[in-house]
Amino acid sequence: MKHVISIFIILALMLPLIGQSDKGRYLGRLSTNRYQSDSIANKTSPLWRSPYSITSKSRYASKGNSPVIIGKGGKYLGRLNKNRHDPDSIANPYGRYGSKYSPDSVNNPYGRYGSRYSNESTKNPYATDSPRLFAPRRYR
Repeated sequence: MKHVISIFIILALMLPLIGQSDKGRYLGRLSTNRYQSDSIANKTSPLWRSPYSITSKSRYASKGNSPVIIGKGGKYLGRLNKNRHDPDSIANPYGRYGSKYSPDSVNNPYGRYGSRYSNESTKNPYATDSPRLFAPRRYR
């Protein structure tokens, strides 16, 4: 019984630390909603001041140096770059995250993340729950 109580105390103390590592990596929301403060459509967004915004515009950006797109509930939606050969890029028309037919793509006009009407979409100008962008992890 003492071990169970000590585990709960440790977890309670660690709870504020959960998610702390992503705070420094958060770049903004991939959204056309210009009224949302952290949307990339808003020029005051953190993404416009980020060093990763330059690498994401590179046509040759690799898997390791382009921002990661994360949907609601932590769903991975690919990487923000223009590399048509990167399997995780949203610019790859044949890839899972760039195809206009894939349910996991922000380019699918009828899908959850690409529809003009979905609240989780990048294309809905009034969406409040659009996918978030995170800077790539740097490994040492």
